[in-house]
Amino acid sequence: MQLGDQLYIIILVFASLVQGSLLIFTNLQMDMRKQTKLYRWLIICSIAIAFSDIFARIVSLTNDHGSMFETLSYMFNGLYFQLHICLTGIWFFYALNEIDITWKEKPLPVVLSLLPLLLAMVLVMMSGVSGWVFFVDDQNVYHRGDLFLVLPVMCMIYLLVPSVISLMKIRLREYFIHRTKLITIAVFAVIVLPFVVLQIVFGPDFPLFCVGYTLAILMLHINRQNLRITIDELTGVSNRSQAMRYLSYKMNAPAEAGKQIKSLYVMMVDIDKFKQINDNFGHVEGDEALKRTSSVLKRSVPRSYFIGRYGGDEFIIIGDALREAEIQDVCQKIYDNLELANQEAMAPYHLSLSIGYKVRNGQITSIPEFIKQADLNLYRVKKNRAE
Repeated sequence: MQLGDQLYIIILVFASLVQGSLLIFTNLQMDMRKQTKLYRWLIICSIAIAFSDIFARIVSLTNDHGSMFETLSYMFNGLYFQLHICLTGIWFFYALNEIDITWKEKPLPVVLSLLPLLLAMVLVMMSGVSGWVFFVDDQNVYHRGDLFLVLPVMCMIYLLVPSVISLMKIRLREYFIHRTKLITIAVFAVIVLPFVVLQIVFGPDFPLFCVGYTLAILMLHINRQNLRITIDELTGVSNRSQAMRYLSYKMNAPAEAGKQIKSLYVMMVDIDKFKQINDNFGHVEGDEALKRTSSVLKRSVPRSYFIGRYGGDEFIIIGDALREAEIQDVCQKIYDNLELANQEAMAPYHLSLSIGYKVRNGQITSIPEFIKQADLNLYRVKKNRAE
């Protein structure tokens, strides 16, 4: 085995160890959210790409060039390409979930978006006969096929589309709170793209694909850990510190030219008789009540609004509206969806909420005063409902 081959394998093993460490760290967090599952599969797929590349390299170095080794060479090289396609698909849906694209929930758009990747898989499988993507000569040496470029170009399109959407959303004020996440999605493709281009230019003797994926996943991991600091783990909404940061931004942001001036509202949401739920049914059921409340708020509140857990059983919603009637409609939608959630949950208690809101006026100049006024209206609502 020559020095170049040894370095090739060492780089792939090192990349696998780095990604394996990230995978172990993620598993220790016991996070079962959909995004985390996709993130785990992203790492697993990238590690599998490295190992398929290692085995393909080892087989190509064997002195015995019989039919068995030729079959192994086709198998590992084919697996290498198939895993690239899988990784691209996983990233595509991971990114769309982060960006919050609504059509990903509909079967037909999902199937249509995956169709090119499925066709690419068929193209790779047929290469054993046609040699379109790759072929192996009598000496077990790998060669690129006439249609080789189709795969990296297609994969990069799937990586770049979420990046472009992220960059478009970063410019919009309503996505201020998600800018770190959107920048991460945009940068992922930016990190991988140069390594893809270099791999195409310099050929298969340099494991640049894997290096690019490792750096991109490492960047993604760091940003995911940073985002965990701003998220309330129980409910999945932003925590109090993030809410204060967002409200500060909204109160100090200048008016956008050419757009209708909207009023800034703070809504405080409180679970009625939450202590009784904990006392009578236990803290586990209390946690379920909090999670159900956050789910109802996510379904009811416009996407441009901010939702956070303020503390205990109290949530905060921040948003702009032209008229107070819009805020009243949001409140009614929350109540309506809560009733549906109660019917679906069939819990041994009836979950109810109280909502108080306040519009920013000239007398409100600080965050504590703004929240205090919304809180006062919340307790007026609770008092009226108790009577």
